[in-house]
Amino acid sequence: MMRWLNGFVGKEKQHECVPAVELREMSDTLRRIENRQKEAALLLEDIDSALQEDDSRLIHALIGILDMIHGFVAFAGKSKDDALLTQARMMYDSGRRAAHDAGLEVICAEGVSFDHRLHAIAATDHHQDLPNGYVIQTIRPGYLHNDKILRLADVAVNKTEGEA
Repeated sequence: MMRWLNGFVGKEKQHECVPAVELREMSDTLRRIENRQKEAALLLEDIDSALQEDDSRLIHALIGILDMIHGFVAFAGKSKDDALLTQARMMYDSGRRAAHDAGLEVICAEGVSFDHRLHAIAATDHHQDLPNGYVIQTIRPGYLHNDKILRLADVAVNKTEGEA
């Protein structure tokens, strides 16, 4: 049996022992690589955080611009100038498309039932021909960004007589 083992061991590739100094150097090198990986991960986190902050600023600036255009549409509607109203609506639609491309959804609510998760009542009116809680007008749009509510839509809601 011993003869067989000797023959088997003799056929294996012989490995040299690695000196302790080289092992320490390899260990130090691996530690430095690991530290560089940790530094790179922290740097990536900082970059992601900065990008999210920039996205947030951009989204809030876009909301301000959309609010101004929404106000312009309301003004154009009161002016009775069809060309001005058409132009204002085109601007608003263009802004909404750009917002949508950035993951921002505008909450406009005319013609739907009041939903406290999306709307805030800013005014009420009385129309007997409309159901109670029916949103008559969006006074100020609300906004969702990636399914997170940034601002509720301020709406005018129908309140029928006798309803709370």
